[in-house]
Amino acid sequence: MSSLSSNIHILTPEDEISIRKLECLKELRDVTLELSKKKARLHSALEAMDEEAKCLETFKNEKALIEQEREAHCAELLLIRDDLNQMESVIQESESETDHHLAMAKSLILEWQKLADRANKIRSALGLNQLPNLPEEEKLKEDIIKSTGSEDGAHHHAMAFEQDNAFKPLLMIANQQPMQQQPYLFPSPTSSSSRDFQSVGPHSPGMGMSSLMNPHHGPPSGLMSSGSSSNLVERSQNRSSFCQQPPPMKSCLTCFQQIHRNAPICPNCKAKSRSRNPKKPKRKPED
Repeated sequence: MSSLSSNIHILTPEDEISIRKLECLKELRDVTLELSKKKARLHSALEAMDEEAKCLETFKNEKALIEQEREAHCAELLLIRDDLNQMESVIQESESETDHHLAMAKSLILEWQKLADRANKIRSALGLNQLPNLPEEEKLKEDIIKSTGSEDGAHHHAMAFEQDNAFKPLLMIANQQPMQQQPYLFPSPTSSSSRDFQSVGPHSPGMGMSSLMNPHHGPPSGLMSSGSSSNLVERSQNRSSFCQQPPPMKSCLTCFQQIHRNAPICPNCKAKSRSRNPKKPKRKPED
C-alpha cells in the first residue's frame, strides 16, 4: 500500500494551471492551422477571381467585336438589298424600253411590208423584179424566238405564237385571201387616171401609181389595215407589260431578304414571317 500511494501524484494548483495552458496552446495550434488553410484557399480564390476578371474582360471585348461585325453585316445586307432593288428597277425599265422598241419595230415592219407589197404589185405590173426581203425582219424574228424560247408556260407560248403571226409577211396574208383583180391595162393619155397621176405629180409618186391601179386610191383588200396592225401591236405590248409585273414582295425581318408578301415562312432563314399590320379580328355582334 505504501508503494501504491507513492506512485500517485497529487496535482497542485500550479500543475492545473500548466495543464490548462497546454490545452490552450493545443487549441491555438489547431486554430492557427485552420487559419493557414483558410488563408491559402482565400489566396487561391483571389487569384482565380483575377484570372476570371481578365477572361471576362476579354470575352466582353470579343462580344463587342462580334456586335460590330453583325452591324457591319446588317449594313452590308441592307446595301445589297438596296442594290438588288435598284438593279430590279433598272432591269424592269430596260425590259419596258426593249418592249417599246420591239413594238415600234413591229409597227415599222408592218408599214414597210404594206408599202413593199404595193411596190411589188406595181413592179410586177411593169415587168420588174420583186423587192428583196428586209434583213431586219429576219433578225427581229430570231430575237423574238430567242426571248420567248427562254420562257416556259402555255401563256408565253401563246404570246410567241401571236408575235410570229404578227410578223407574217403581208403577201402571205394576201395569198390566203385571194381577191379578184382586173388585168392591168396601161391607160391612154386622155384617160382620167392619167390626169389624176399628173395632178398628183412628184409630191406623192406612190399615190400616183396607186391611182393607176385603183381609181379609188384604196389599199388592196387582202392587206392588213394600219388600224388593225396598231391594235395588234398595242395588245401584244399590254400583254407583255402585264406579264412582266413582279409579284408583291416584302422584306424578311430576320435576314432582310425579299420574299413573297403572303409567304408564312421565309425560304432563306426558315423564320416565321409576321405581318407588320395584322388584321384585327372582327367583333361578333352582340345579341
